[in-house]
Amino acid sequence: MKKQIINARSPMLRFDFPNFKKALLTLLILWLYLPIAAGQTHSPDSLQIATLENCVRYAIANNPELQNAVLNEEITEATIKSKLADWFPQLNLNYNFQHNFQLQTFNFGGNLIRSGSVNTSGIFLGASQNVFNRDVLLASRSSKDVRLYARQNTQEQKIDIAAMVSKAFYDVILTMQQIEVISEDIGRINVSLKDAYYQYQSGITDKTDYKRATISLNNAKAQKTTGEETLKARLAYLKELMGYPEHNELKVVYDTNRVASEINLDTLQDISYSNRIEIQKLQTQKSLQEYNLQYYKWSFLPAV
Repeated sequence: MKKQIINARSPMLRFDFPNFKKALLTLLILWLYLPIAAGQTHSPDSLQIATLENCVRYAIANNPELQNAVLNEEITEATIKSKLADWFPQLNLNYNFQHNFQLQTFNFGGNLIRSGSVNTSGIFLGASQNVFNRDVLLASRSSKDVRLYARQNTQEQKIDIAAMVSKAFYDVILTMQQIEVISEDIGRINVSLKDAYYQYQSGITDKTDYKRATISLNNAKAQKTTGEETLKARLAYLKELMGYPEHNELKVVYDTNRVASEINLDTLQDISYSNRIEIQKLQTQKSLQEYNLQYYKWSFLPAV
């Protein structure tokens, strides 16, 4: 046999190593950068103006519990479609195939005879149509109220989140105002401390006023430190409710005059309990229970 010798200098086996290294380096950079870019793309944006309306709007869009409620609503819709699909004609197709690697052997008159088939197959096709089925009938009649209950649950989550975000927002404002008041007190006490110190040095008063002013100043500084820590905790709670990134800064913006003008309530407006989402959910639950009661009453009817 003749051996074929391949020439290493042949153009078919020649590589351009500099360009190959550049291409490999480019692919490596893209492979490392794409996951980082994808993670940055899906991260929530920061709020430039963190007013109450913007905070509530951001919370409705990013709160995990509300997103879970929206997913439950989609799951409910898919479940309803799955149950209602039983009204459609049902087609069943079964196909069996069997291959015998070795046939059975029988001794007949001193001769070995193999019996059986090497390959065996069978197909079954069937169709059925539900004319009456209480399970499917229940799904058909209650589907509207089930969808309504899922939407009401999502709406209740939105209302609860808006209420909790509003309370947390005003708690942050209250703490900020308290810190400002304490800061003003610290400035005033500093002036009083200097006056008491100079009066004590000149011999006009004794050490009592000076010590009292020192204790008041220390207490005010301690209150300010406590308020600053409380502000951090309340900001963290507000971010948690909003689904806001922990590492992003949240600067709360508010208008004191507008907040004061929104305190007034219209006392002449009639109270309508039917507008409460809790009452609406109870009414929907009542309808669903009536459907269940009717379902058990139909237990004597045959399925057709």
